[in-house]
Amino acid sequence: MKRLIQCFFLSLFFLFLLPSPSHAQLRYAECDACGYCIDREAPESWESCKACLYPLITGAPGDNKTLEVITNLNDPRLDPAKKALNQPVPPARGKYFTQLGCVDTSLSSFSDPGAAGGVLNFILTKLIFPATGVLAFGTLIYGSFILITAQGAEMQIARGKRYVTGSIVGLIFTFSVVLIVNIIGGDVLRIPGLNSGTKVTFVGYGTATSEDGALTYPRVVFQYDGKEIDMIKSLEGSASQQQEYIFYLPGKINITNQADVNKVTFLFDNDKCIDCNPHDATHFGDRNIRNTRILFDDTACAERTLLNESNPIYRGPFDDKVVLENNWPAKPIQCSLIQ
Repeated sequence: MKRLIQCFFLSLFFLFLLPSPSHAQLRYAECDACGYCIDREAPESWESCKACLYPLITGAPGDNKTLEVITNLNDPRLDPAKKALNQPVPPARGKYFTQLGCVDTSLSSFSDPGAAGGVLNFILTKLIFPATGVLAFGTLIYGSFILITAQGAEMQIARGKRYVTGSIVGLIFTFSVVLIVNIIGGDVLRIPGLNSGTKVTFVGYGTATSEDGALTYPRVVFQYDGKEIDMIKSLEGSASQQQEYIFYLPGKINITNQADVNKVTFLFDNDKCIDCNPHDATHFGDRNIRNTRILFDDTACAERTLLNESNPIYRGPFDDKVVLENNWPAKPIQCSLIQ
């Protein structure tokens, strides 16, 4: 009996020594990619930067949503390219916020060779051409002022003429470069971001299959009038990290004409469902697409259709909960209603 009492009190002693269970608490990074640091005043450009780098995050900087550290390996906000824990919420891939505004390569990263077109287009249209135009106009005004105030002085007249002539030549050269870049880079070489055809934007993300440790995401082929004009080789991302892809049609189309819009299709052609069949721990997954937006020259498509060859399988509004599967011979996605 005495030994039983001793064991009872000894058990109570160890029970009190055990640490009480604690729930995981949110952890925060010191600063986010937009310059806001925890418990400090946000920079004036924070809202614009947040719209660029954290488009799916809402609220004030003090809510600290851009600083949250991800500790769950299954968190959909985790960068699919890294899958590294204990990292802050990653910024949108392919976007960079600068003093000139939001730079969008329209592709997943600068490592994609096609991203050069988007960056070059931004530099030319947002920096070089406007700056050249302002300098040429200022030089023209200055040269005209010298001519007006010359009062017959030959050296001053000659100097003013040089300024006026130089500014006019500079303007002609600038506009010629714009024309050359658009024709050669866009229409001939078809560099992404420089093409003069209708811009089409595809937004969404994919679910992957895993085979021997290698992840494989859906592939999307962009077609116009039945011909391939571009491709997303790997549609990655997640519900909170949706990817945006931009391509250009060979020419301008009338987006108010549904027949013209119907010529544009998005073919999902590498479906695979390992979960539908017996598998082991190293082979699993169901490769599908969740398409959330389609835009034609920044005009949103209100309704889309999933086709089985030429017959509609699904038709309805955009919703990231609607999985676009690929279990038929041909599975194009089509915009069936422009807003």
